[in-house]
Amino acid sequence: MLAVPRFALRIAVGQFADDLVASQRVVPGVLSRTGFTWTHASPQDAARWVVEANEVSAPR
Repeated sequence: MLAVPRFALRIAVGQFADDLVASQRVVPGVLSRTGFTWTHASPQDAARWVVEANEVSAPR
């Protein structure tokens, strides 16, 4: 996770900042019951994958 002050998020993304900092834990029940497996075990793993993929493909 990345610590960012709420006011900075508000400047960058407007009212969407409130959604970004709201804490919710959601479990996709239907997907879990049907045996769906995630490519990334956590949001942090997914974010790390995105950052690493962009580092590799970024022009130098």
